[in-house]
Amino acid sequence: MGINDRVELPRVTPRCGERKRRELMLGGVTIEPAETVVIDADVRIGMDTVIEPFAQVLGKTVIGADCRIGACSIVRDSELADGVEIGPFTIVAHRGWSAACMPGRSRGCAWKTWWRKARTSATSWS
Repeated sequence: MGINDRVELPRVTPRCGERKRRELMLGGVTIEPAETVVIDADVRIGMDTVIEPFAQVLGKTVIGADCRIGACSIVRDSELADGVEIGPFTIVAHRGWSAACMPGRSRGCAWKTWWRKARTSATSWS
């Protein structure tokens, strides 16, 4: 499947996403509804994790088992331990979250950061 120009790109991109979502769902991940969720090819997600509508899981993100990624959230190049819950409309970038963490919720949490660049923040992907 080759892409020769920008006209062909929209036809190929959904097929790549469908393959990744299917692979994850066969591995025990719930994606609701699957056609609204964007998941990059290098992402790894553990069993019994739920990805809510319009979420984006990007880059080399690793999500543990029994997690929940809220609706319209973006998780990029991050590591989430088992049992982490990311609230709706939350952006997580270049972070590692422990199981006691619920970003985007009212509950506080301690986080450990793996900086890829010195000037990276939770909302800056540069």
